Amino acid sequence: MSRGTTLKVLLEDATSGDLFASCPIKTASDKAVDAVLDSRRYFALRIDDGKGHHAYIGMGFRDRDDAYNFNATMQDHWKSVKRQEEAEVIRKQMEEQYASQPMRDLSLKDGEKLSIKVNVPSKGGPKKVRAAAGGGLTLGPPPAGGLLAPPPPAGAKPPAAAPTATPAAAPAPAPAAAADDDFGDFGDFSAAGDAGGDDGFGDFSGA
Repeated sequence: MSRGTTLKVLLEDATSGDLFASCPIKTASDKAVDAVLDSRRYFALRIDDGKGHHAYIGMGFRDRDDAYNFNATMQDHWKSVKRQEEAEVIRKQMEEQYASQPMRDLSLKDGEKLSIKVNVPSKGGPKKVRAAAGGGLTLGPPPAGGLLAPPPPAGAKPPAAAPTATPAAAPAPAPAAAADDDFGDFGDFSAAGDAGGDDGFGDFSGA
């Protein structure tokens, strides 16, 4: 526990909670709590009864993390005390600096006024929409009453649907042209069956 700039290590009975011994530490350089040289878990404490009598006892932690937290807590206390001392020194220096300067009269004289300009945006009138860079579209203000149109009154007939354009009928395909004579120079084979000659394979017309 700390009281002012003094730090105290209190040893209490684990069962009853009664105070067993107290180890006051008055300065950061005080050797009231001294770590042993060959371990980070053991310390030598100078306990004091508050009547001028003191004695040295040993204290150890089984867990290394507990020993670290014990040592870190003491360091945090002395860092806080050092910051308070530095702040007090700065405060005294500032007081001395202002005390050596002549007092300035900053009060308003008779007839003097303060003029304060406040840029308040206008609430009425449509706001100008700046065109986008590169010649974009300029949008006008939204319609009155919001972005959506008001609902139609009760009993009103819905607006007639716009006539839908009937797609134009596709033109009928042109009649196929007479088959080209793809056989070119091979002549007409339509009369081949009327030649009257027997090719030796028989008549296939009745198949």
